[in-house]
Order: sequence, then C-alpha cells, then structure tokens
Amino acid sequence: MFLRKVVSINQNFQQTIWHYHGGCQVGRVVDKGYRVLGIDSLRVIDGSTFYHTPGANPQDTVTMLGRQVHGAKDSA
Repeated sequence: MFLRKVVSINQNFQQTIWHYHGGCQVGRVVDKGYRVLGIDSLRVIDGSTFYHTPGANPQDTVTMLGRQVHGAKDSA
C-alpha cells in the first residue's frame, strides 16, 4: 500500500524536463560552418545541431557556439 501511494505521489507531482537536440545535424542539414545546405545566408545555431548532449542544460553551450560561429563569420 505504501509503495502504491509513493508511486501515485510521484506520478502526480513529478515533472520531466528535457532538451531536444540532434534534429539538424552537421553534414546532413547544415555544413561545418552551420550554413543550411542549399540556402544562402541562413545558419542554424542551436541544440538541434548537436550529435550528443553536452550533459547538462545546453544554454551555455549554445550561447558559446553562436559566439564562435559569429566570430568565425566576421573574420572570414
């Protein structure tokens, strides 16, 4: 009985949060410069370009990726 109550409480109050990534992988949708294949002047710089999760909230990783790609674009 106790276990059922614990399971019920968890089901009612537990929340799952996840960060989608990997839907726009480099080489399949974007090139190594994060330019969308076949479309000029469009880049995708977000978690969808990751092959693997960075292991934590990806906000900092995405921010730094954007800064890096922007800097590389400006110096090219």
